[in-house]
Amino acid sequence: MIGQGRYSNRSAVAVAIVVLVLGVASGPVAAQEAESTKFEVTVTEDGAIDSVDIHWTITDETYADLNEATGTEDDESVADGLEAIYEDTPSIGSASVTERELNSGYELSIALSDVEQSEEDDLDVTVEDDTVVYEEIAVADPADSSTPDEITYRVVMPGEISETNADVVDGNEATWHLHETYTSDLYVESSLDGTTDDADDAVDEDETADAIDDEADDETTTVEDEESTDDADADESTDDVEGDGDQSDDSGADVTDDDSVPGFGAAVTIVAVVGSGLAVGRRTDRR
Repeated sequence: MIGQGRYSNRSAVAVAIVVLVLGVASGPVAAQEAESTKFEVTVTEDGAIDSVDIHWTITDETYADLNEATGTEDDESVADGLEAIYEDTPSIGSASVTERELNSGYELSIALSDVEQSEEDDLDVTVEDDTVVYEEIAVADPADSSTPDEITYRVVMPGEISETNADVVDGNEATWHLHETYTSDLYVESSLDGTTDDADDAVDEDETADAIDDEADDETTTVEDEESTDDADADESTDDVEGDGDQSDDSGADVTDDDSVPGFGAAVTIVAVVGSGLAVGRRTDRR
């Protein structure tokens, strides 16, 4: 059971309400027809129960029973009595209880934070290998006369849900509508590293793309440098040939131009450019 207050009768009522969230529903207050309860349990990354929020719609008769069971004074409301009990419960860090009168009955809103669950036999929260598992057994059955006839149970996990027996899954939230499909055991598992992995993958992809672009730029610059060098060599070769063509050898015969020489430099430049382009293409294809 969660905690024991200084007033045993009042504590029994508080425990009966918390037990609806953390195990078997039982206690001195019997639920009436047309009553409903909505629970929301928030779990942290380290497996702690960060908060428990309860919205309990009750009839006038149940309100009167609670008023008597909590032993509230004439100037106190049921909300005041319950809040005092929760604040006196060691396993609850803080509590806030408010009530709202309806056309027929009341709605109690109970907010508990820093709830210690380690001593609860029916509730187990574990953390292992970046996975948080919330498991609860013997939960309240709406068919039982001591519980509200409509019970909705939501667990908010610290990461995206990977496995659960819940009726509805929305991101990191698992919801059971126990009055529609009853299950005595609740199970939900979530991963803590899914979002981080996706972000890391995106960064890696960006870095890879940048590296490819940089390599392509370097190869393009190299090709352009080779073109400039080959063009310069070709021009120098042409100038040398033209200068030599005006000179005579010792025999007095003119030295004629070699038709193969001017074309050779240009051919080398073209081959260098084409070869470099093919090399870049092959590297790009391999990537």
